[in-house]
Amino acid sequence: MRDRRKEQRWPALLGGTIACERGVATAPCTVRNTSRFGARLEVPHTLAVPEAFDLAIARRETSYRVRRRWSRDGEIGVEIESVHVAKRRPPVEQARRIRRLQDENAALRQRIADLSE
Repeated sequence: MRDRRKEQRWPALLGGTIACERGVATAPCTVRNTSRFGARLEVPHTLAVPEAFDLAIARRETSYRVRRRWSRDGEIGVEIESVHVAKRRPPVEQARRIRRLQDENAALRQRIADLSE
């Protein structure tokens, strides 16, 4: 089988989310390989993937506007049209979240201490 790719692809195993209709409909997928201009995704066999959609990869804190180039047996190849890097939380929001988590942690520690008495 002849490789028709113009760009080298790198193996990947990343969780992704396909978002259609401006995020109203979402479905999980697995990113199996990537290149500068595209990717190969594993999708559920029953998923009807539109011609163009958003692909979010949480681990990279990035979403992509992609266009389907091919599909077969639970896999689709996509071409990247644009990239959107997720904005980091502002420090105030992050500090509030940390404080809330610390409070929850303290409450759980107190419950454990109460149970062990």
